[in-house]
Amino acid sequence: MKRILMLGGAFAQIPAIQYAKNAGYYVITCDYLPDNPGHRYADEYHNISTTDLDGVLNLAASLDIDGIVAYASDPAAMTASYVAEELGLPGNPLEVTRILSEKDHFREFLRDHNFNTPKAQAFSEGGDVALDPTLSWPLIVKPVDSSGSKGVTIIREENELDDAISYALDYSRAKKAIVEEYIDSPIKQIHGDCFVLDGSMIMCCLGDHHFRDGTLAPYSTTLPSTQNEETIKRIEDEIVRFISLSGFKNGAINIEARIGFDDKVYLIDIGARNGGNFIPQLVHCATGFDEVGATIEAALGNYDMIENSREYPVRGCYSYYVIGSTVDGKIKDIRYSEKIQGMIVQENLYKKPGDTVDCFKNSGNTIGVLILRYKDMFEMKKVINSIDEHVKVVVE
Repeated sequence: MKRILMLGGAFAQIPAIQYAKNAGYYVITCDYLPDNPGHRYADEYHNISTTDLDGVLNLAASLDIDGIVAYASDPAAMTASYVAEELGLPGNPLEVTRILSEKDHFREFLRDHNFNTPKAQAFSEGGDVALDPTLSWPLIVKPVDSSGSKGVTIIREENELDDAISYALDYSRAKKAIVEEYIDSPIKQIHGDCFVLDGSMIMCCLGDHHFRDGTLAPYSTTLPSTQNEETIKRIEDEIVRFISLSGFKNGAINIEARIGFDDKVYLIDIGARNGGNFIPQLVHCATGFDEVGATIEAALGNYDMIENSREYPVRGCYSYYVIGSTVDGKIKDIRYSEKIQGMIVQENLYKKPGDTVDCFKNSGNTIGVLILRYKDMFEMKKVINSIDEHVKVVVE
């Protein structure tokens, strides 16, 4: 029986753990949160942080594993590559994963290989905070190594810089922040997952990214995109070029891209992992591609078990929706309109009535995620643009 180590046991990681169990593999989970719900589905759990590279390496070596997975987890992606490289397991080289996992290295790579990329400047805790005067406003400040919009701020004046950098550093494990020019766009940001097999992109599913007013936290991705095929093809071509030049070989990548007002394609972020907010389940509903299964099989080197038709068109209209609260407090109820109840394909709730909740500002404030199916594009646009009428979180 093949043994697989899953880095993390959060709600979003349960589908991957369940797939591995159902496939007949021996599943081991690890993280520093023993109460995470995913551990209940595993054969074995170990209390080791998924960002403790040597701790996880020692654990993996002692357990004689056949594969390691950082499913839907940016912080664990580097650990998975490190362990795979050290133990000769299937995976991507550590330095390749570093390019995708640390935003300062990502921007440097894009610039060095002639991709369109915003001008950027990195800052370290305790270092010089003199801003490059050639940067064009507004600016966006981010931790180099976080996800889910944590620690991210848009600033429009220099007197906002110190607070923004301090906020970003609070969310950075490496205690580094990056300040970059904000790429505004005349269209929605493009977002989704792709899957790479032996250095070739075998699946790409991109839709429109939706953000709550006044925040940088996405609340939905809708499929298919409202953009024309030529626009999506231009973005896909840049993703393919990035995969080839970076040396990324196998597994899922999560994509954020924009078309600037200059009509150029900008790769805003590429993560070396499956998308959060149940993006793999959304992809499966919309295209039929089993991204969860492909991720597990690739980590075990079972490449011949991954369906590889190279054509996975979106069939129908789907979206995820992140449930969040507009205020802090205790959840009294989560209510769905009669209309939207008939659209729910999956309901994934992290919290329940009686639990405390913070106002939704980033992924750490998520109450749950719905997968929704619509009868057509018109209905999808209408519902997602008025979603607060259909999903209400009652807080006391």
